[in-house]
Amino acid sequence: MAGILLAVLALASARLLAQAVRVPAAGFRRPRAWRVSVLIALHALSAALLWLTLFPPLQTVPAAGLTVFTAGADATASGPAVTLPEAPQGLHGERVPDLATALRRHGTIGQLHVIGNGLSARDRDAAQGLDLLFSPGAEPSGLIDLHAPHWPRAGQYWQVRGRVQGSADTRAVLLAPDDNIIDSAPIDREGRFVLNAQARSPGQTVFQLRLLDADDQVQASHAVAVATRSGDPLRVAVYAGGSNAELKYLRRWLRDAGVPLRSELRISPTVSLRDRALDLSADNLAQLDVLMIDDRAWYGLASSVRDAIVRAARGGLGVLLLLTGEPDREQRQQLTTLGFAVAAADVSRTVRLHRQQPIAAANSDDDAPAAKPLELSRRALHVAAAASQPLLRADDGEALALWRASGRGRVALWWLTDSFRLVLSGAASEHANLWRDALSTIARPRAIAAPQITPERPRDGTRLTLCAATDMQVQTPTGQRVALLPRRLASGQRCAGFWPQADGWHVVQSADQQWPFYVYPRNQDAAMQAWHDRHSTAQLATFAGTAQPAQASTRASPWPYALAWLLALAMLWVFERLPVGYRPSTAP
Repeated sequence: MAGILLAVLALASARLLAQAVRVPAAGFRRPRAWRVSVLIALHALSAALLWLTLFPPLQTVPAAGLTVFTAGADATASGPAVTLPEAPQGLHGERVPDLATALRRHGTIGQLHVIGNGLSARDRDAAQGLDLLFSPGAEPSGLIDLHAPHWPRAGQYWQVRGRVQGSADTRAVLLAPDDNIIDSAPIDREGRFVLNAQARSPGQTVFQLRLLDADDQVQASHAVAVATRSGDPLRVAVYAGGSNAELKYLRRWLRDAGVPLRSELRISPTVSLRDRALDLSADNLAQLDVLMIDDRAWYGLASSVRDAIVRAARGGLGVLLLLTGEPDREQRQQLTTLGFAVAAADVSRTVRLHRQQPIAAANSDDDAPAAKPLELSRRALHVAAAASQPLLRADDGEALALWRASGRGRVALWWLTDSFRLVLSGAASEHANLWRDALSTIARPRAIAAPQITPERPRDGTRLTLCAATDMQVQTPTGQRVALLPRRLASGQRCAGFWPQADGWHVVQSADQQWPFYVYPRNQDAAMQAWHDRHSTAQLATFAGTAQPAQASTRASPWPYALAWLLALAMLWVFERLPVGYRPSTAP
């Protein structure tokens, strides 16, 4: 539009200038310079006023404030107010479907006063960039935090972690669908609890988490949905220069977890205990995910076999070397082929594991004294390796195992000697989790990356985000397939939003994989949702006195400019017809 006005003004000015300089003809009155200047000025003024009429200038005005009532609100507002769908009935304010709609309707809003439990995920994006004062309601009471895996592997131990706020609950119990107790744990002073379970056969299961009071009365019950996957079991080989209790319980756990195990324990030069034939050739090593070998067997291998293992590690094999003794000078030199420098250290031989739970029976008396974490043993060694990471830590932060990258694989050194005592002390699940985490860290990468679901516990009618490496579609409980429209992130992942319209099992289909996930009922986990909204809104809030007064911009009224434009046109019309500003005409 501006280009058109400038073009018309330029043509009119050129025409006037041409009249002023043309050669006079008979009967032609050539305008004087001042007349041409006035006409050009009036043309320019008319064009400018027309532009201002069509596009009035912006003017800054103080932004208005808006009170937003959310769930749990119990106050009144003196100025403009809106109530979101979650807000209680009976509040004075305009009912709106979401905050974005309220902001569009009320125009120049720059300040929000949120009252209640806070803004849900649906409305927090709309509040970005606005001054926000948050007046939270009463703190929610009940289960406010809960974490459980979506897709554990069959045979894998998994945990339910949660936190209870402001209630008299003293114990958490995890129940199977048939109401059998899987695990029970006391709730500590901070309201936290941890429950352990083992994934059995592949399939979809909805467990029940019950919170009990001091009289063992059920105060609340929450669903915990888990979809157990079969997956590809790790291909593990154990090669040792002898037998001991550590290897006995390690092999037992591997069999219980369904891992196809190859093992050879060399009792003497002529006697070996074998599960399946174990050949450490390059071809056989390429068929393994993890090779666990103790130091006695490592020292006894031919250099060609050790070189083959190192090459296999560079090709992706995970190698875990278990130290059963303190190596001498020659043996330390052999360990350097794996990239580890080992030296004797003046450290305590007894350790407690990092974040180890106290060993106690699940049904122990609450009045019994608290059990202490079990003390285990380690070799008094200092181990170092370039670009290494701890595989296992003691409670004092010292490493009990290290791993380092070697080509496409990983190599680890382990000097904790008696993790089997966890099993003997009644903590078989902790023993399983310890070795599960270790093997999954160093194993040859074969698993397909699982999709990511945000939030972790999706609810009916609430938007969730799905991220995966390939395009996705969702199958609803009714069998309907919904194709998602993903947006590619810088990391290469594709993320898309999805609005579940019903609770129950849904399935994410990505590539040739299916990933079931559970959508919880709309009204479940009310305390958890209120707690999350409360803290997310508090992070958005800006308090009075710390933020500059909010201002908004709006366009001025076009009518004054329209009247001025009409007046300029009238002046131009009149002046063009006045017989002034001409040179005398030339006689014919």
